[in-house]
Amino acid sequence: MPRKIEYYRSYGDKLISIFVKLLFEDRYYSLNELVSFLGCSKPTVLRLIEDIRRSYRVEIEEEK
Repeated sequence: MPRKIEYYRSYGDKLISIFVKLLFEDRYYSLNELVSFLGCSKPTVLRLIEDIRRSYRVEIEEEK
């Protein structure tokens, strides 16, 4: 299994960081921007977004 990119940052820290960034900053972010911001993999970012959707019942707009 590959090492975490940002070893000392917990899943909860990342969840709060992305939630605040998406809630309070009035702009769109690409998946690559969020990966860079959080220092984690694309699957982790997608999992965080899905956790926000389920837990907080908010709609996060996605463009494909």
